[in-house]
Amino acid sequence: MRTKSHGQFLKNSNELTIKYGITNMVRNFFKQNSLDKILLLSFVLAPLLGSITLAATIYLVSFSLFDFKYRAKEQRPEYPFKLIGLIFVIYFCSLAFLETFHAPTIITQIRELGKIFPIFVIGAFAYFLDSKRFKLTYKSVGDAAVIGIYLTLSIACFLKLLSLLFPDFLAYSLGGNDPGVSGGRLTLGSGNALPFGTLLITISFITLLEISKKNSLNQIISFGAFIIGISAVIFWNGSRGPSLAGVPLLLLAVWYLVLSKELKENRVIVSLIATSVIIISAMFFTLDNKVLQNLSIGLNVLLDFKPNFEIESSVGQRVVMYKAAFETFLQNPMLGYGIVNKFSSVIPILQRDGYTFTYTHLHSTFLNHMLSAGLFGLLSISVLIITPLIDLYRRKIAIPKEGYYFSLIIMISMFFNGLTNVLIMHDLIAHFFGILILTNAICHYNSNKNLSTSPK
Repeated sequence: MRTKSHGQFLKNSNELTIKYGITNMVRNFFKQNSLDKILLLSFVLAPLLGSITLAATIYLVSFSLFDFKYRAKEQRPEYPFKLIGLIFVIYFCSLAFLETFHAPTIITQIRELGKIFPIFVIGAFAYFLDSKRFKLTYKSVGDAAVIGIYLTLSIACFLKLLSLLFPDFLAYSLGGNDPGVSGGRLTLGSGNALPFGTLLITISFITLLEISKKNSLNQIISFGAFIIGISAVIFWNGSRGPSLAGVPLLLLAVWYLVLSKELKENRVIVSLIATSVIIISAMFFTLDNKVLQNLSIGLNVLLDFKPNFEIESSVGQRVVMYKAAFETFLQNPMLGYGIVNKFSSVIPILQRDGYTFTYTHLHSTFLNHMLSAGLFGLLSISVLIITPLIDLYRRKIAIPKEGYYFSLIIMISMFFNGLTNVLIMHDLIAHFFGILILTNAICHYNSNKNLSTSPK
């Protein structure tokens, strides 16, 4: 009798795991059509695979172009995809046109424009996209983000274990000899700590999409991915820009969770959230106090806007560059100096003030655009950041809270990470946020369609 009960318990446990656990998320992911899977993988695996994920986007745009060619003649590009596509293409073409007046050679121009070329490719994809071929929902995007977090960090831990077991093993993906927390700054396929942190902090908050509609086990799994992703950025990746961007994103997440009535009624999740907050707070103040010190010191220097190299050399350098960049911008505020000259144009003022830096960009997407294309560049990046609002503005049916949450994740992450990051002028990050904006629009479109066809 005991053996039978034990066997029944194991059977029920296995059924529970398959029906509700991470296994179920993976099974549901692979049940989606191929286009949905490719679109999701192109951004959730971006921190792990880096620029390799751009191949997925090239495939999608090629498919869309051929598909559009053989579609019925009466079928036209759909709103909001057509408008998103136009915004992306105009952004690229405008900067490409201005670059012809600044780049010394055509080879240089092509090399510089390659950094923002993913925006053009995704714009073409959006313009010719047939929404009927994509069945993405907020839940499927959230589940894909959960899978991406666990897969990325599992591989990171495996590589870390290899580097510990075999000291001669060069763990390039763990940052090599670069200084940072936990013996190295996590970069994986991104190749650089700052882009990796930007991508991972954004995906971490996407894991909460439609969490209130999941069962308790899947809620715990999703919230676990959320906590693990944020912790990895703060304590393993160590990039202060993405870590600080997590503050407004965390406020957004609290707002989103408070709106979820189903979630508030679940005592297990409420207890889990409270426990997680206590654990992370304890980690901040006891396990790795250096992380908190670095964040607070860097933020103080940045807010004072006075370079203090004795206290913090990295942030001090950025303050010097920001001041020099703004002064340079005022000398030619309309059309700027070109992408190729965005940093070299600042060098005379830096040398005048006695500074010599070897950077190639200004560690701020807004200043990069201002020096590359003047006020026109600032306008273009601003329009790109608010693009997720376009579909929300034109909706005729009540907007679900997931629509606001997903859109605001993208906008907040782009804005706050863009303050200290190259953002769009980096092929991987440009591809990542371009795909996110399009995925967001597809989810909006499908939820709108489902609401309009549901019984009153």
